[in-house]
This record gives sequence, C-alpha cells and structure tokens, in this order.
Amino acid sequence: MSAHHRSATSCSVSGHFSTGNWKILWMPPPFASGQWELYNLAEDPAESNDLSSRYPEKVEEMVNSWEQYKEDNRVLDVSLDLSRGFE
Repeated sequence: MSAHHRSATSCSVSGHFSTGNWKILWMPPPFASGQWELYNLAEDPAESNDLSSRYPEKVEEMVNSWEQYKEDNRVLDVSLDLSRGFE
C-alpha cells in the first residue's frame, strides 16, 4: 500500500483509519477496550498484536490525521458506548 494512500470508516460502533502500513482501530466496550488500537498491517495482517502502548506517538499522529480527515471530508463521527447496554 502506498504511503500516501489513506482510508477510513466510521459507523455507530467502530472507526478505523489507515495510512501506509499503519492502521488505528477504535471499538467501544464490550467489543473492545474503548481505546485506539494500533496495527502494522505489513507485519501483522491479522491485526492480532496491538502496538498502541509501544508506539503512543504513532497513535497520536494517526488520531490527529483521522480528526483532520473527518473535518476535510465532513465525516459525521457517531460513536455509541454500549458498555452499559441499552438504557
């Protein structure tokens, strides 16, 4: 994948942003931790090794890019917190 290629998705229960070999993924509890996870897709295409604690600066860089992508493309980021069920 080109270092300049970017892709993103946002839906009611998750979001992801990828650029080059890197991908960040967010999913709320109970599906995941509710924190951004980081994956190197070239080395871990199955996304089984979250690198966010090892590379927090990369997470921050990519979250900032995600925020800019949302603004540039008028993405409505609607995230549901399902950790307490449906009240």
